Amino acid sequence: MVRNEADILPDFLAHAAALFDLVLVADHGSTDASAAILAGAGPPVIPLRVEVAGYWQAAVTAALLREAFRRGADWVLPMDADEFLDVPDANTLRGLLSAQTSPVVHFRWRQAFPLAGVAPPWLAHAAPGRQGKVALHRRFAAAAPGFVPGAGNHTVNPRPPFAKSISGPAIGTLWHLPARSREQFLGKLRRDLASHRAADDKAIAGLQAALAVKERVLTQLRAAPDDAALLQRLALDYWEAGAGDPLMVAPALAMRAIGPPAPPATFAEAPALPPGTRAAVAHVVDQVVQVMPAAATRQRAVALEAWLARRFTPGLRLARYIASRLARSAIAQPRRVATGNDTASGT
Repeated sequence: MVRNEADILPDFLAHAAALFDLVLVADHGSTDASAAILAGAGPPVIPLRVEVAGYWQAAVTAALLREAFRRGADWVLPMDADEFLDVPDANTLRGLLSAQTSPVVHFRWRQAFPLAGVAPPWLAHAAPGRQGKVALHRRFAAAAPGFVPGAGNHTVNPRPPFAKSISGPAIGTLWHLPARSREQFLGKLRRDLASHRAADDKAIAGLQAALAVKERVLTQLRAAPDDAALLQRLALDYWEAGAGDPLMVAPALAMRAIGPPAPPATFAEAPALPPGTRAAVAHVVDQVVQVMPAAATRQRAVALEAWLARRFTPGLRLARYIASRLARSAIAQPRRVATGNDTASGT
């Protein structure tokens, strides 16, 4: 899911086109050239449009993941436009995935800051951090059909709302470039905060923590408009601080040419979900990702989880234990996971 990422989107699409057989990209109301870039990119890029206001990333990403599996993908990687896999080509990626026994794995973030444009060289942390992005095999989707990605796609919950989220073993590195310039970073923070607040931040798990981080970074950037060193530090330590001094790196990224921008399809202005909505579901219909409130039973389950977290933590621990045991028994199969030629990225 992208919004106003025109400065990096051509590089990301060229990277994704070189690695994946299918690239589903959902534009969330961009006002820059992002929609035109997506419209002209050509196969394997399939542009979609999100028809809802507010931060419903988990529902939208879940819809993209299921659509990729429906189209035949074996492995699906939910990536953002500011992320690049540290693999030289598609065959290397397929070999890496085919060697996995777990149907859920993850690539660890390595934070980087570009020095001119988007292409390397970059200033980067000396090593990957703890957080990353999951990759899912179709066996996981079959065993846990109600799965929902966690905030930021760092984890996936196989049996929401009570089961514990999982990320699987780390198998590689994902370069992360959240900031490319001061103006772009400020714009990203403002858009993200507005989107988070359009969704009920008290209703969506993990959203208040994201709000706090982004408000803090935005305040620091505004207080020092001419401090280039501060911008680099905030970009590199956006979610987690690195150990030691940053290094200059020049990774060889897989890239393939994409088409030039083209006039995008037009859509009606996206409405907001009803206030207080705690969970949403989404479906891909033609070129649109349609988002709507989840069923009343799901809303009540999410509300119950939040109540237990505040008032009766032993009950929450018991519910999580039971749900997690049920989820593990469904997906824990010891055989090696086989993969064919299909990998897909949902953004």
